[in-house]
Amino acid sequence: MGTVIAVANQKGGVGKTTCTINLGGALASLGHRVLCLDLDPQANLTVGLGIDLNTVEKNIANVLIDPDLKLTSIIRPTKTKNLRRARDARAVIRRGGAVQRDRS
Repeated sequence: MGTVIAVANQKGGVGKTTCTINLGGALASLGHRVLCLDLDPQANLTVGLGIDLNTVEKNIANVLIDPDLKLTSIIRPTKTKNLRRARDARAVIRRGGAVQRDRS
């Protein structure tokens, strides 16, 4: 398993999403495989990574609720090499995006 980096703060407007996008992009540009999990109901991380919300059918909430649905089924590529994202939860946890670096 890779390293997990969580960007979290209870206060809004402190730069959690911006930090997550930039950190994920920086790690990806260094050649690391990065997965950004957007658990924010507003889906700002998803939008910030260039994903059209109208094209998303399933999200992390579906993965958490449906034991047969795997996380890998909702991962979407971004325009940045090595950077992927899993869509928000529409009312599940976030308070910051979590960035996972995969060492495999």
